[in-house]
Amino acid sequence: MLTQTVTDNDMITMFEEAYKKQPHHEELGVQTFFAIVRTGNWKAAQQVWPVVNAIFASDRINAARHENAQTVSRRSLHILERH
Repeated sequence: MLTQTVTDNDMITMFEEAYKKQPHHEELGVQTFFAIVRTGNWKAAQQVWPVVNAIFASDRINAARHENAQTVSRRSLHILERH
């Protein structure tokens, strides 16, 4: 039986290629970052993280703003209905 050893560099390459094909897939971006961290390549991790964080932090912020706007609208409607 043949076994193949997957190296850390293979994992990084796999996640990087997948993330390049689907740049808005948050999980692939995060897994790319953690694959790099596992190798101890801090310089590469510092280069990858701001890109991943910038894309998905803005998505989370926009989602939170939308949710807050809906909450405020519901409260306003409730107040208006009482008067």
